[in-house]
Amino acid sequence: ITSARPAVGAVVPPAPAGGEEPAAEAAGETPGAAVPAHPPRKSAPPELAPTGEESPPTFAGTAPPAGDARAPVKVGAPSVPPLDVERYLPLEVVREIVGEPRIMPTGPLAGITATPSYNSAHFAPPGSKRFGASLQVWQDASRLAVNERFRRAKRQYPHAQETRALDPAKAFFSYFGKLQTLTFMDSDKQLVVSVTCAEDVCTQEKLLMLAKHARQAL
Repeated sequence: ITSARPAVGAVVPPAPAGGEEPAAEAAGETPGAAVPAHPPRKSAPPELAPTGEESPPTFAGTAPPAGDARAPVKVGAPSVPPLDVERYLPLEVVREIVGEPRIMPTGPLAGITATPSYNSAHFAPPGSKRFGASLQVWQDASRLAVNERFRRAKRQYPHAQETRALDPAKAFFSYFGKLQTLTFMDSDKQLVVSVTCAEDVCTQEKLLMLAKHARQAL
């Protein structure tokens, strides 16, 4: 991301300890690294927030391995379907916003089991080694639980900074390597949503458009 790109949303200082923040650990998920590390880059002026390199994040699953695009989703209880996330970010919307007609759903992110309270969706061009884009959704049983999940996520996601880009929803921008993420919460619907997109697939403007569509679809 270059400093020439126009800012998308205002970044405010991170909330003090104990502020609002989700993380996979609340639902018992144990996610893995999202992408291989890249050579360090010089920092750039913040837009949604700065970008750069850091150790692997603990929030996101990994892109499904090649040839595993339609692997069955594992569910906590066979009789209970996993959380339906397709309606939040349909394939046609991702294609339109990203501007890549070849992009396809590749199944859920690897490393985190889908359950009735968590699910994910991953999109990438066929055969591509690029991460592409992804959506993760957590649903909690109470406002207290969703607030706690959001607080934990903000503590765990690399380089997390609050942003007003999704006002009035509470949200923060974070990044790891070439992955950039917008995470927001809806306390009324008791949902926490993370939208991630690789820099070689999305500008920050496109990432924001994906996140806005997901929020409007809640």
